[in-house]
Amino acid sequence: MKLLALFLRLCYNRRMHVWRFIGVLLLLMAPLTAAHATMVAPASLADLTTEAGVIFIGTCQVRETSLKPTPIGGVIPVSHYTFEVQEVLKGEIADGSDFQFDQVGGPIPVGTSTADLLRPLSSTVYDVGQTYLLFLKPLSTGWWTPVGLMQGRFTVTVQPDGSKTVTNGINNQLLFQGMHNAASPAVAVSKAAQRVVEQGAGPDLSYDVLKELVKGLQPTP
Repeated sequence: MKLLALFLRLCYNRRMHVWRFIGVLLLLMAPLTAAHATMVAPASLADLTTEAGVIFIGTCQVRETSLKPTPIGGVIPVSHYTFEVQEVLKGEIADGSDFQFDQVGGPIPVGTSTADLLRPLSSTVYDVGQTYLLFLKPLSTGWWTPVGLMQGRFTVTVQPDGSKTVTNGINNQLLFQGMHNAASPAVAVSKAAQRVVEQGAGPDLSYDVLKELVKGLQPTP
């Protein structure tokens, strides 16, 4: 109800036409619908790998957020990112290269009218200096988004022994769902990786195991 009241106040103050109010409302509710769909239909690692256009591990070097106009009026925050790519698991990008992309969402200064309403609906934000494992897919707008929203965004942690672990936005829950039964794609991986799949992923999953599984899920060229 508070969100609806904010919409009504915004529309009254700007004397927006009814059709524009409806358009803006639908635009802003779209991310909520996507988020709800993600909660009721979680994505497995097989889903993430299949749907992603690019999969890589890299460090966020640049984040520049600005407000972009929409065709129906109003603005939406979009962030331009530059990642230093460490290793590519899928896609036409090279190890050691810079990968740039735009994604809806990002930190907007407080007091920026419409952006304040969009803040709770923004998609995942990447912090400069942090390393991530990303499963990204392109949108028709030319922007990119993580597959399954927070499910396709893994934070990378370097352990004391130098190994890497990865955790997505839902602590890797249901990451291996359906992958151990006969209906799942055949994955040629080591017995150690198979045991991880059978046991289920914990919140700190070995990056080496995940990499092996991602590569095994992809067709051999």
